Amino acid sequence: MALVLENVNLYVEGKRILNGISHRFDEGKIHIILGNNGVGKTSLAKVIMGFEEYRGYEGNIRLDGVSLDSLGLAERVEKGLSMVPQHIPPVPVVVRDIFDFESAGDIGQFMKKLGLRKKAMNMRLDELMPGDRKRLDMILTMLKPRKYVIIDEPDQDLDTMSADFFREMFDFLRAKGCTLIVITHREEIALMGDEAGLMCAGMMVRKGTPEEVCAYYKMICDICDHINEPEEVEG
Repeated sequence: MALVLENVNLYVEGKRILNGISHRFDEGKIHIILGNNGVGKTSLAKVIMGFEEYRGYEGNIRLDGVSLDSLGLAERVEKGLSMVPQHIPPVPVVVRDIFDFESAGDIGQFMKKLGLRKKAMNMRLDELMPGDRKRLDMILTMLKPRKYVIIDEPDQDLDTMSADFFREMFDFLRAKGCTLIVITHREEIALMGDEAGLMCAGMMVRKGTPEEVCAYYKMICDICDHINEPEEVEG
């Protein structure tokens, strides 16, 4: 069982954002996607999720052998996909109205673990700092995990969170039966994965173990002055 992308291309206003991506996310694993800013990582995540403005892609996306291409965001969530974005929008919704309080004990446990103040439950999302909104979205993900969870830059807006927390979160979600797709720049987070891919110019230019891909990323991408002009493309 797997989430499979076959020759996925995306054009936005005539510009090619994703370029023939074929990739397989096997069930039960932690998959890492590395790459510099602007290479298409978040666009790939939104294409997988079926965001309306990203529905015009070419190629095929299949979940456990079933095509998702005709399905929108809500339908893909029903099929078992979810996403924690980089930035959580500051919408005017009271936090406590988001949660199912049958899970009140778990909410309190997660809030303490994430360093989130109890009074946040009575505030609106648009009154919270970006980091607290991100913490709340992570709590929601852990309370109601989906079959496949995309986490885009898990440490974004969370400067005080240690790598140990993310390892614990990933282990918790995997124990719940989740398959994770983690987009990150941090080596210590990437090394928590089972498999990794490196993106550049909307392509998956390197695949391998997290150790292999991180080593290549540090050697080539950390000092790159020609973003989206990859020197080497693998398979």
